[in-house]
Amino acid sequence: MQKITFPRVSLWLVGLMFVVPFLGYHHRLPIPSFYGEWIAVALGLAASSLFVFKEYWRGMELPAIAMVPLGLIVILLAQLFTGKIVFPEHSVMAASYLLWAVLLMMLGGVLRRKLGWEEVVTTLAWFLLVGGMLNAVIGVLQYFKIPSLFDPVIIKSSRLVFANLGQPNHFSDYIGLSIGSLVYLYARRHLSVVLAVPLLALLLLAFSFSGSRGTWVYIGGLIVLSLYFLKGRQKENRVIAVVAALLVPGFILAQYGSSLLSASLSTPTDNLFNLAGSRSDRLALWGEAWQIFLRAPLLGVGLGEFVWHHIMSSQWVPEVVRGGLYNHTHNIVMQLLVEMGVFAALLLIVGAGLWLRRVMRQERTPDNWWLLALLSILAIHSMLEYPLWYAYFLGIAAILLGAGEMKGFSLKMQRVGPGIFALVLLMGGGSLGNLLVSYNSLEATMYERSSLVLSKEGSKEFIGALMRIHSDSLLAYYVEMAFTRGIALERENLAGKLELNARVMHYAPINEMVYRQAVLLGLNGDNDGAKKMLDVAVAAYPKDLPIAIKVLRRRVMSEPAFFPLLSYAESKVPLVSAVSGVGSDKVSN
Repeated sequence: MQKITFPRVSLWLVGLMFVVPFLGYHHRLPIPSFYGEWIAVALGLAASSLFVFKEYWRGMELPAIAMVPLGLIVILLAQLFTGKIVFPEHSVMAASYLLWAVLLMMLGGVLRRKLGWEEVVTTLAWFLLVGGMLNAVIGVLQYFKIPSLFDPVIIKSSRLVFANLGQPNHFSDYIGLSIGSLVYLYARRHLSVVLAVPLLALLLLAFSFSGSRGTWVYIGGLIVLSLYFLKGRQKENRVIAVVAALLVPGFILAQYGSSLLSASLSTPTDNLFNLAGSRSDRLALWGEAWQIFLRAPLLGVGLGEFVWHHIMSSQWVPEVVRGGLYNHTHNIVMQLLVEMGVFAALLLIVGAGLWLRRVMRQERTPDNWWLLALLSILAIHSMLEYPLWYAYFLGIAAILLGAGEMKGFSLKMQRVGPGIFALVLLMGGGSLGNLLVSYNSLEATMYERSSLVLSKEGSKEFIGALMRIHSDSLLAYYVEMAFTRGIALERENLAGKLELNARVMHYAPINEMVYRQAVLLGLNGDNDGAKKMLDVAVAAYPKDLPIAIKVLRRRVMSEPAFFPLLSYAESKVPLVSAVSGVGSDKVSN
């Protein structure tokens, strides 16, 4: 039996960080992922608490890969000082995430030195396998709507399967991490074939339920890595290569079986062929993102500002009906280029490239295969979406990168390190507690107490609760978004209404907000600005045009300033009808 030591307890806490956040079932607006991310950060801080002891600062190094998040923090500061950030709280939150990632990178290196690489890999692989199996079972219960004792803690699903992760592609990513861990554990003889086969079958079935096309790319990545590691001449590497190759027929059989179980299920292969000849939204999005990058190549347009520039691009092509809106470029390199500039993207590319070169020079062991297998899945996903914007995926990546790093910068802080970290732990814990209380209050105020706004007394209580959250936490932009929902289309304090609505649009230009801005501009006598904003609104949200026209028709008799905008909006109906199917019958009185 292994002796219980502080590094080992820390490793177990990291393992819990790899599992527990992915099982949370509470996903409500305004931040569906809040509780999962909060748990991930809390477990990461708890695992790092061994840094309060002096002995763990002996030989302490800052992993070279940590220069990437630290460099990004410097760029965030430059954006703040140059006025590119509308909501400073957003940058503070991002910098906190990056500092947390640096801490986990350091922790990964310490755990490897204190416990050995194989123990770290084996322990974390077991945790990921358990987490994957739990989510796979939830996915099966979810899809077939099988009643169980766990119904209260399982998200109800309609057509798509995502277990408790709330998103099919996140589900497929996590199942991919679990499959990579299962292959490793079997190759290391920690799993017998009798146990490995049914577990793998269930994971592949869950893979097929996700419907994610990326599953095939993940499997391809595992196979390519296994072939590269064959040169390591270890028996375990040959086992890995064989099992990785068998994933292809196994996945085909799993999809065939799942289609027999449900004719309505759209498998990853179905989606791959169905979309093969269609227009690529991602390519179009990346092309638009590149044009936005060219407007501010050095420091980018500002953190979180892509969505604003994305929607405003319609202003220059008013005849285009996009019919949708993206708040991210769905590519980590392109996202950094657009929002943080060329230096941020180069920092990531060069930093990751040098890290990979150092790892590839190491012995080709099953442990290193597991490391690269998991990071390849996260990297592939990051080139198609934005998993690292979520703390639970960022935490996994940070631990793996730090543990796999072969180069570091010596930190001679044995005397002051424990005290500094104790302060960091105290401040981090306090911030987490404050954030939890503030978010609970925000969620309750926006949903559970929504009926209070119907009365004058309730309205005052509602506004007072939001103001307290606005002043006491980093959730200011969510509070201001809530305030915009109460904006009346009247002349009273019109300048303030325009300023608030425009400010929040930078962070979340949702349908009602963009149409509201057009109406407010028209009320203010800025007919040209109102028409341009209506072009933007119609391009992004064409199906909401009938609602906007009805609102204008109701108000135009008491406010003649709305006549020009109403006429312009009605002229848009034929275009919208031709593209999105919204006809004139939808806007009749």
